[in-house]
Amino acid sequence: MSLEEIIAYKPAYVIEAASKEVVESMACDILKAGIDMIILSVGALADDRLVERINQAGSESGAKLHVASGAIGGFDLMRAVGFGGLGDAEIHTTKNPRSLNGAPYLDGKELPEHQEQMVFEGSAREAIAGFPKNVNVAVSMALATLGADETRVKISSCPGLETNIHDIRLNGDFGTIEIKVAVKPSEKNAKSSTLAAWSVLALLEKMAQTIML
Repeated sequence: MSLEEIIAYKPAYVIEAASKEVVESMACDILKAGIDMIILSVGALADDRLVERINQAGSESGAKLHVASGAIGGFDLMRAVGFGGLGDAEIHTTKNPRSLNGAPYLDGKELPEHQEQMVFEGSAREAIAGFPKNVNVAVSMALATLGADETRVKISSCPGLETNIHDIRLNGDFGTIEIKVAVKPSEKNAKSSTLAAWSVLALLEKMAQTIML
């Protein structure tokens, strides 16, 4: 189905679960048509110019772009501590090397299958550029906290690991918050998890409720 056909159908929501390129090419037109959009490829929002265009499109039509929580949570806490003097925000993602191989940052190199390795350290903006299918969670966290340039990201490779692990740490005047998520990767896509799909269902359910938690 083409973008024009989707818009002509006038759905209540358009849900994206494909790639950041789809968000980049379709989000503004969908919002301009007055249709809300739910996205999983949050990495697209590391592009400040795209965010500006999305905000403009939504402002003109009244439509909203909803970000599904994906493979992590705690965004209520992340937003709340922003009012309480958040100083540092960091996420450390650890995955099986098979989940990370093929990322542009690796430039064709295969990660070792016999030892754990720190693969990347940098900002959320740098992380999503180097690992566009692996760290959408880092950009989600950045949106809820200090932004793509100030949110720090570490990525590790761990052979034999059967879960995707995300260790989140927030420090500030309020104290310290630590969140650890360890979820099994999707059987069909090792770079993501089934939890990401469930987060879309949870968001739809929330938007349909009178009491929103």
